[in-house]
Amino acid sequence: MEFFEQLWLLILTLGRLIVLLAWTALLWAPLILWVAWWLWAVDWRKFWPTLAEGGWAPVVLLAIIIAMGLTFVVPAPQAVAGVDLPSPWWQLGAVGLGLAVMFLCGWLQGAFGWHPPVPAPAPADHGHGHGHDDHGHVHHDDHHGHGKDAHEHGHGGHH
Repeated sequence: MEFFEQLWLLILTLGRLIVLLAWTALLWAPLILWVAWWLWAVDWRKFWPTLAEGGWAPVVLLAIIIAMGLTFVVPAPQAVAGVDLPSPWWQLGAVGLGLAVMFLCGWLQGAFGWHPPVPAPAPADHGHGHGHDDHGHVHHDDHHGHGKDAHEHGHGGHH
């Protein structure tokens, strides 16, 4: 009887552990998704030059807009490490921290070579670029009045 009681307690403890891990993963899901996106979905080999060519300006503008939007969603001051930070400053700091994590992910991707896979190009169409489905009921040899040589697509063709 003692064995089954201990087994039941083990099952209950494992159930609580699974619930606790699921709850923790749910709480941290936004950060996990943020890091996963910037680390493995964005090709920083292309994104760094885009930022350098002026793409930084929309990023800064979006960061300011998001921080100002947060001031309306959560307008109260926030205690960080025992210090009360007033309302637009902690929101701006939180967005800045998100940007810092984003850039850290870009640096890590370059340092460790964790680049996303490049999709294979679509196979080239080996047809002659023109179907005969749209010719209606015209005989194939007539080829809309262009004659039999219209298939050659040279100077006498209709393309």
